[in-house]
This record gives sequence, C-alpha cells and structure tokens, in this order.
Amino acid sequence: MNKLLLNTTNNEELEKLLLINLIGLIEALKKDLLTIEETEKVLFNPYTMDLLQF
Repeated sequence: MNKLLLNTTNNEELEKLLLINLIGLIEALKKDLLTIEETEKVLFNPYTMDLLQF
C-alpha cells in the first residue's frame, strides 16, 4: 500500500483530508474492495493517530 504523507498546520484542512480519506474507505468497504481489517489498518495506524492529536 502506498504512503500518504500530510504536511499541514491548519486543523480545518487536516480534518477535511481525513474525512475524505474516511469516505473513500467506506466506499471501498461498500464495494468489497477492502476488508474491515484492511480498513482498520489504514485508519487506525500510528501515523493517522498522530495526525488526529492536533
């Protein structure tokens, strides 16, 4: 899986990017392109958790 690195100090921009990511993950689940386990790995990885602590 490719890495997506975000570099922003604007909380609103970061929230928008994370919501777009979440919408994409939900769509992938609905279309059976990802499993729940794969989605959890993408969403709840240490990098994402660090971003959410803004």
